[in-house]
Amino acid sequence: MKAIRFQLKGELHSFREPSFHTYHKTLPFPPKTTLCGLFGAALGVSPSETNDLFLIGQPPRVEVGVVVNSIGGFTNDLWKIKKVKSGKKEEGDKPPSEDAIKFSGNWYYGGVIVREMLYQPRYTVFVRSFDEELLTRVFSSLQNPSWALSLGREDELVRVVNLDWCEVRELGDDVFYESVVLPAEKYLLDIESLKSTQGKARQLHPPLVTRLPLSFQYKEDGEREGKEWLPFLFSASLKIQPKDSRSRGYTDGQYNFQFF
Repeated sequence: MKAIRFQLKGELHSFREPSFHTYHKTLPFPPKTTLCGLFGAALGVSPSETNDLFLIGQPPRVEVGVVVNSIGGFTNDLWKIKKVKSGKKEEGDKPPSEDAIKFSGNWYYGGVIVREMLYQPRYTVFVRSFDEELLTRVFSSLQNPSWALSLGREDELVRVVNLDWCEVRELGDDVFYESVVLPAEKYLLDIESLKSTQGKARQLHPPLVTRLPLSFQYKEDGEREGKEWLPFLFSASLKIQPKDSRSRGYTDGQYNFQFF
């Protein structure tokens, strides 16, 4: 099977876990919606057009596979926001803080949230589609993007390197995965991998399981909400083995991964 393969390199990126609000904890990998947003920017289309072009439909028109090659470290960014105190201001009421302002009968005041950031993450991404014309458009646009490419917020610029076509083949059942994004729940841990450090100090991290949307639904006012939520599993230091053959993945000869 033919697929696109490329690497992403950036300096500071953040992909907020949907369940975190006052503290914006980041995922260690870009979700599918973020990657398709990258494709949309390369093509020069709006977010809603990107949603229709890449994310909606069964089976999806585009599938991606993500390998986390390395993360240079983590840092925190302080983000100032405006909070709203609902309700009409009555005569004699005091503002909730010194920097509060009144607008349309509500008080708005400053607040600070902490956003976790990834320092110099490196990813290998695979893209496949049964729509060969669309896949060719994605490849061409990544070579000559219409808009600046970012991963996360719009100022978190990213570089696409080592862009090429590759052949991927389906794997058997007895396969272990490491540092890849897996779109399923039924996985076993390789306990044997915990028994030996091969003479090196090793820091173990528990696998991350989180639910992420596969597409969005747009309202008339432009607000969007996630739909088609699916649990994803990621493990950086523990090898993962599928529990049954329905979790079979793919390889390009170097990386074992799964499309989603």
